[in-house]
Amino acid sequence: MPKNIFIFRDGVGDSMRQQVIDFELAQLDKIVSEEYGLFAQEVGGDEKEIFEAPEITLIIVNKRVRQRFFQQHQQHSGEAFIDNPPQGTYIDQGFVEQSEVIDGRFDFFLVPHSVTQGSVKPTHFYVAENSSKISKMAILNFTYSLCYNYYNWNDAIKIPAPCMLADKIAGFRSEVGTIPSNVDLHKLPFYL
Repeated sequence: MPKNIFIFRDGVGDSMRQQVIDFELAQLDKIVSEEYGLFAQEVGGDEKEIFEAPEITLIIVNKRVRQRFFQQHQQHSGEAFIDNPPQGTYIDQGFVEQSEVIDGRFDFFLVPHSVTQGSVKPTHFYVAENSSKISKMAILNFTYSLCYNYYNWNDAIKIPAPCMLADKIAGFRSEVGTIPSNVDLHKLPFYL
């Protein structure tokens, strides 16, 4: 049984965040307690194996943000110019709602990708629940690493790969209607 569960929840605006935290975390806690209780009973017999409930990290992903970040450079002539920040830039102070980790909650902006034209749009991540002992820096690095795991693109994408895959599956489901039972999507990644 897993000891840590990471959930990247996409498609939630700032106005709906608290409702997702209250409602979906309660549902998840209920399911986890039921499943871990069932698993302990199924082992059964004279031996009873007790499993601790997993530690949960819920990260709300918001890709529709208005903030833009730039870095300032000095040219050889002494003139200053602005440019997009490099890939992997994260902002966890100043523009964020909660820079310090309080009760496992904090937020940050991440620029995981680069653009060839215009200004790069960062992605906002709000860590709504972190019952684990995983550090803030480890969560930042893990989130950035997941932006490189989307196999249909050879560089980083704007959101972590699990969010993009879920988005593609939802789009596939809405276009097709019902997914035939004989189609195993996990065996056909080129659809995603």
